[in-house]
Amino acid sequence: MSVTPLMTLSVQRIRLKRALSKFHDTLFGQRRKYLRYYASEQWNSRRGAMEWLSVRFHYALDRVSGRVPPKSGDAYLTHMPVLLALGRSLEVKRVLELGCGRFSTLTFMDRDHFPVLERLDSVENDKDWAAQVVALSGDDGRLNMHVVEGAVAESLSGFDLDTYDLIFIDDALTRDERVRTIRTVGAALPKHAIVVIHDYDMLVYRKAARCFRHRYRFTALYPNTGIAWNEPRFQPDRIETVDRWLHQARRDGRVPGDPDEAAAYFKTGVGDAIAG
Repeated sequence: MSVTPLMTLSVQRIRLKRALSKFHDTLFGQRRKYLRYYASEQWNSRRGAMEWLSVRFHYALDRVSGRVPPKSGDAYLTHMPVLLALGRSLEVKRVLELGCGRFSTLTFMDRDHFPVLERLDSVENDKDWAAQVVALSGDDGRLNMHVVEGAVAESLSGFDLDTYDLIFIDDALTRDERVRTIRTVGAALPKHAIVVIHDYDMLVYRKAARCFRHRYRFTALYPNTGIAWNEPRFQPDRIETVDRWLHQARRDGRVPGDPDEAAAYFKTGVGDAIAG
């Protein structure tokens, strides 16, 4: 059966209707949650109301455009492919990790993927979590765990940010603290370091990173991961390649739901994507 222009137009109308429905549900859905927000103090201010509407509007656009895909099985490892790609693309000798984690700290310590790493300074304000990560990493002299009290951003004055090849930001339990960390790193204007920001799908984090000259948003996995840098010679070609590969892998259902299986899949697949 041949496809007529009328049939093509009908398909386009159906797709548009679905997209608009998805946009509406994302923007105005979850009524109970928003009724609680309306009653909060933030909604009583005009600025707070406009910020809320802006966040919801951009999130709805991201959902419709596919920049925010369905949430990954383990939200704590969606930055891993980006770190692996950078480890293969750059000569990463020194890393500053703001907020330690199983899928970041151990990835940096993996000599197969960061073969020239000499020093990892990890800053964490949860001493119990820091102790768990240190135990998992084993007796490796390259890891220097800095346990601090209060916000991580307050401790950054003790570090020369431009001596690092890579800075990874995944700290804080609150949005405001993470925003403060991003702005503190950005205000230092690091010329050499590549900055990786987890949960980059959040609009406030993207706004906080505008102080960097260049930015790239990795959208294949949700939560998203962002890369920011000031050095004009860095080109995110391999990151874009990995992003496209993972978009296709996710659509094909090839990304495992189990965190450990997904981590193993990323370690193999990122190398293949870059080489191919």
